[in-house]
Amino acid sequence: SFKFPSNVDKKVVQWCILFYPKQSETHSGLFLQAANEIGNLKVEYELAMEDSKGNTICKESESKARQLTKGWGWNKFIGNKELLEAVKPGDQLRIVCKMTKYEGIINESLHENLPEPMPSSMSKDMDTLVEGTKFGDVKILIDGQRFLAYKGILSARSAVFAAMFKHPMQESTENCITINDVEPGVFKELLRYIY
Repeated sequence: SFKFPSNVDKKVVQWCILFYPKQSETHSGLFLQAANEIGNLKVEYELAMEDSKGNTICKESESKARQLTKGWGWNKFIGNKELLEAVKPGDQLRIVCKMTKYEGIINESLHENLPEPMPSSMSKDMDTLVEGTKFGDVKILIDGQRFLAYKGILSARSAVFAAMFKHPMQESTENCITINDVEPGVFKELLRYIY
């Protein structure tokens, strides 16, 4: 989220909300974190999710005393299935944070770290596009071997492909490209690089 301020002991503490939509396979995580380093603080806070009509989907609150550079919140704030049922595509999800009590800077030292975000599966997912034989909106023929690809991805990553698909050329209208001066294995690696 954007940083937002609160005045604590004549010092401005900047806060942010961290939302991990796929904290685990089954749940999303939601955390409150201090964006600047100032020491330890005791705070009562509440995090909530609301739909676009202001209806509360999920709400949790607690009182914690922790180092401000560490996150406060929940690994399993809401089930992914529950969230997808409450917020449909095109809807808005609001995340609300209410801080109700400050007890000033304290000298306790509690060490809790935010969990590491789940590793991205983007490269693995893109690799399935290179290996895939079922989908794609353009065929590329190389030495008798057929590769299915996606015009949008090719155009975004290569000015040559963008020009081919932008203008009314044979490749654009027939959705088929024949390339004669490259080997299939080399092109497959090029496609993997593009994706």
